[in-house]
Amino acid sequence: MDTQEMEAPGGTPPIAVVILNWNGEKLLKEFLPKVVATTDASISRIIVADNGSTDGTEEMIQTQYQRPEIIYRKVKVNLGG
Repeated sequence: MDTQEMEAPGGTPPIAVVILNWNGEKLLKEFLPKVVATTDASISRIIVADNGSTDGTEEMIQTQYQRPEIIYRKVKVNLGG
């Protein structure tokens, strides 16, 4: 299938890989490269939803993953209870 046929109106990719994170910098360093390598950036986005991490996750994502297909969203406090 042509990827253009898969695009939603406005060109938004139809697939989102959402990674929920709380103080998972070590795990993200290990597994995010594999997710990036196996996710087709032309039809998807990778969203790291951070739940108030204090372990350096934000800095790691901002310095190592400045790519348009990777979106980092941070909630300032842990809402996971």
